[in-house]
Amino acid sequence: MTEKNHLSMGLSGRLIHIHITATSDEQAQKMYEAIERSLVEVLRIDLENEWSRDEEGDERSP
Repeated sequence: MTEKNHLSMGLSGRLIHIHITATSDEQAQKMYEAIERSLVEVLRIDLENEWSRDEEGDERSP
């Protein structure tokens, strides 16, 4: 078994730690990259939603 556990992303003081165990280095790398892409996509969507709410608030302000 191959272990890859170096993916850490912090948001608002929270830390996400992911431990991947796979049967080969290649499989571990593919899993790591897929998880990393997914996390980045979720963060992107969250930021876009936050910015959208901020813009709506700015439009209502005098």
